[in-house]
Amino acid sequence: MSAVSLVRASIVRACAVLSALFVAKATLVGLRVLDRHGAALRSMWTPFVFTYQDVWLALVVLALDVTLVVLVDRGGLRWPRVASALRIIFYVALAGWAAINVPVARVFGTPLTWTMLGAAGGALKDSILPYFSRSNLLGVLVVVAAAAVLPFQLSKLRTMRVPIVLGVFSGLALVLGPPGTRRLECFGLHRNATVTVVRSLWQRRAHLDGIDGVDGSPKGAPIVPSGRALDLSHLGGAARGKNVVWVILESTGARYLKPYGADVDPMPNLTRLAEHAVIFDNAYAVHPESIKGLYSMLCSVAPAPHVEVEAYAADKLPCTSIAARFAEAGYQTGFFHSGRFAYLGMTSVVENRGFARLDDAGKIGGKFESSFGVDDASTARRTLAFIDERKAGDKFEKFFAVYSNISGHHPYTTPGEGARPFGEDDDYHRYLSDLFRGDLALGILIEGLRTRGLLEDTLWVIHGDHGEAFFQHEGNFAHTLFVYEENVHVPLIIVVPGALERPVHAPQIASLVDLAPTMADLASLKASPEWQGGSLLAPTPRVARFFVDQAVWQDGLRDGDWKFITEIDSGRSRLFDVANDPDERVDVSASDPERVERYRAHLLAWQARARELVGR
Repeated sequence: MSAVSLVRASIVRACAVLSALFVAKATLVGLRVLDRHGAALRSMWTPFVFTYQDVWLALVVLALDVTLVVLVDRGGLRWPRVASALRIIFYVALAGWAAINVPVARVFGTPLTWTMLGAAGGALKDSILPYFSRSNLLGVLVVVAAAAVLPFQLSKLRTMRVPIVLGVFSGLALVLGPPGTRRLECFGLHRNATVTVVRSLWQRRAHLDGIDGVDGSPKGAPIVPSGRALDLSHLGGAARGKNVVWVILESTGARYLKPYGADVDPMPNLTRLAEHAVIFDNAYAVHPESIKGLYSMLCSVAPAPHVEVEAYAADKLPCTSIAARFAEAGYQTGFFHSGRFAYLGMTSVVENRGFARLDDAGKIGGKFESSFGVDDASTARRTLAFIDERKAGDKFEKFFAVYSNISGHHPYTTPGEGARPFGEDDDYHRYLSDLFRGDLALGILIEGLRTRGLLEDTLWVIHGDHGEAFFQHEGNFAHTLFVYEENVHVPLIIVVPGALERPVHAPQIASLVDLAPTMADLASLKASPEWQGGSLLAPTPRVARFFVDQAVWQDGLRDGDWKFITEIDSGRSRLFDVANDPDERVDVSASDPERVERYRAHLLAWQARARELVGR
C-alpha cells in the first residue's frame, strides 16, 4: 500500500473510534433526557462541550495508529499482525470502557474516576445491583453494537466525505468546547470516560502550587469571617468528667430532620433528645464521603483532594485524635460501627487513633446483615455491652464511645426489624423509612443509658457524616457528587447533661473539623496545636470549607450568608445568598466578582496546604 493509503486507513480507524465515542455520548444524553435530567443540556454549546474530549482522544488514537504504520513500513515492527492485534485490542478497550460508563454517568453525572473505581468494592453490591436495569443494559448494548459495526462501514467508504465532515466538526469542538464548559452546567457529563480515569489518576499524583499558610485558614488568601455567632462559652468545662457518646449518623442531611424544620419527623428519638440540646443550624461536612470525613472529625485536620485514603493511616500521617485525648484523660474508648472498617479503607483512619476497642459488623454479628453491614440495633447493644464490661461494683468507668450506624445509606434498605412508616414507593421515602429504622436503634442506646442511670451523666454529640441528595439540583443524587446544601449541610446536636432546659439554636457557621476542639472544650481537655478547627463555644464567626473529588472536583465554603462553589477543572464559580436563597437557585457571582475571586483564591490556598500536609 502507498503511504497515502496507509494514512487514509489510519484516519478511517480514528474516525471509527470518534464515531463510537459520539454514539456513547448521544446515548447518555438520551437517557438523561428520559430521566428528565437534561434541561440544562439545551444549549448551542452542548455538542461542542460534550465532544471535545472525545476529539482529543481520537487524535491520540490517530497518532498511535500512524506510529504503528510507520514502524511496520520501516521494519521497526516485524510482524504486521501484531500491529493489527494492538489496534483491535485498543479499539475494543476504548469502546467497551465508553459503553460501561454510559449507565455510570447516567446515575452519577460523571464517568468513573480513579477514586470511584477504588470505591466499587463488594460492600457496594447492594447499591450497584439496582442499576442493572433494562434501559441501562440497552444503553450499553447500543454502544457495543455501534462500535462493532462502525469500523466495517467506514472502511467501505470510497470518499473522504465523512472523515472531512467529522474533521470540521472536531475542529469546532476543540475551539468551542473548553470555553463552553464555563457557560454550560454539564455536571461532568461531558467528560470522556478514558480521559477522566487517566486524568483523575494524575490528579492523585499532582502537587498544587501556591502553598502559603500554616493552618486551616490560609494566610496567602485570607478572608474575614462574617455572620452571627452565639456565645456558648459558659458551657466550657460543663462536661468535665462526664461520659461521652459520639453518634455519627450515616448519610443524614439536616433538611430531613424535625429540629431543622422538616415537615415530617423520621427520627423522633433524636428530636426528643434535642429538646435539651444546642442545635447548630449551619454545620457542614468537610467532604461528602464517610471515610475522609471521619479523618477530619477525629484529627481536626482537613483531608486533601485526590489523595488515597491509605495516606491517612496513623503511621503515615500521625495526629492527636480526640479519642487519644480522652484516653489520656482516663476514659475507656471504643468505636462501634454497623458497617465494615474495610469499606473504602476506613481501617486506615481508625486504627491507632486512641481507640482501645474497634468493633465493626464482622465482630458485632447480628440477626440481620447486608453487604454494608449489620442492623444498627445490634451495634447499639454492643455499645451498651462495652459500657457494662467496664462496670466495677455499682459504678461505671468513664467512657468515650463512638456509635456509627449505616441507616440512611443507599439503597435505603437497612437490615433489621421495626416499622418503615414512610413507605417504599421511591428512593426518598425509602430513605426516610431508613432514618426511622436507624432512630429505633438510637432509641435502644438512649434507653440503655437511662436504665443504667447514665443518661444524666453523659455528653451526647450527634451529627450527620454528610448529607444525601434527591435531585434537588439536576444530576445530584446520593452524596458524593457535589457540595450543594443537600450534600454537605448536616445536623449537629450537642446535649450537655443538665445544662439546658430547652433547645438553643446556634447560628454560627460550623464545620465538622471543629468537633474535636469543641468536645475538648466541653470536657476541659487540652486542645492540640495541630488542630485546624476551633471550639464552637466561642462567640466567633467562622468559615466552613468543603470539597468533593469523587466526580467533578469542586471546592466550596460557607461564610455568613454566602455560599460559594468553584469547579477546579472548568473554572466555573457560583455564589449564592443562602439566607434568601436556601435552595441555591440564583447564582449571583456576576454581581460580585471581587468576592468570587477572593473566595476562589482562599480555597486554592486551603487545598494547597492540605496537599502539603499529606506530603503530596
